[in-house]
Amino acid sequence: MLRALAAMAVLLATVSTAAAQDAEAEFQTVIVRAIERAEAGDWEAARQLFLDAHRVRPSAEAVRMAGVASYELADYVDTIRYSEQALAIETNQLTAERQQAARDLITSARRFVSELTIRLPPGVEGVDLLLDRREVPADTPVLVTRGYHELRAVGAGYQPYERELDLESETETVTLVLLPIQLEPAAETGTPTAPDPEPEARRSRTWLWVTLSVLAAGAIAAGVGVAVANGDEVSSPNVEALGTVLRTR
Repeated sequence: MLRALAAMAVLLATVSTAAAQDAEAEFQTVIVRAIERAEAGDWEAARQLFLDAHRVRPSAEAVRMAGVASYELADYVDTIRYSEQALAIETNQLTAERQQAARDLITSARRFVSELTIRLPPGVEGVDLLLDRREVPADTPVLVTRGYHELRAVGAGYQPYERELDLESETETVTLVLLPIQLEPAAETGTPTAPDPEPEARRSRTWLWVTLSVLAAGAIAAGVGVAVANGDEVSSPNVEALGTVLRTR
């Protein structure tokens, strides 16, 4: 039994060594390609290759070089991120000289970034914060390249918030003022108001007086015609009657 276990241990060690050798060979191949791209000035490709090498075999130096490539790309936030990661890696650590180089790079990159904190009003929840269309947390400092940025806040029950930020200092704090959405008042319900009968009554009275006036005028005209036909003088009471009717309208 002991011999079997010993043989298995030797076999596992052999397999592990072979796998490590394969990983190391692949690591060296990727590193050579990364250096070639860096020397050609293709820092974007070089950064990706340094990170690929680190995934093949953990290497603090490969991550540090990803930070160097980020600095050359003016991506100062990733410069700080990768340099700090490199300093924290314990397997295949940086030499003392490389550690100091990483710290110096962080100091240089911090001249171009701001530590931004976005604060929400007390009690406000469920609001998404978007900085340059990328979601960021509230009340938590985040590193942002200095300069102009677009900030948006969207949340149920609040009016959309938009603001342009001009970050210039090492630390910046922005406190949002969110306005609630004003709900439109509900339509009033109730018994419809009955139409005013007064205009109709006035129209009825008007037509009544017009009718009476016409009838009176007709009667007077008939009387005058009879009187004239008979050679009689037109009597004044009929004329006065017409005036009375017209005055009472």
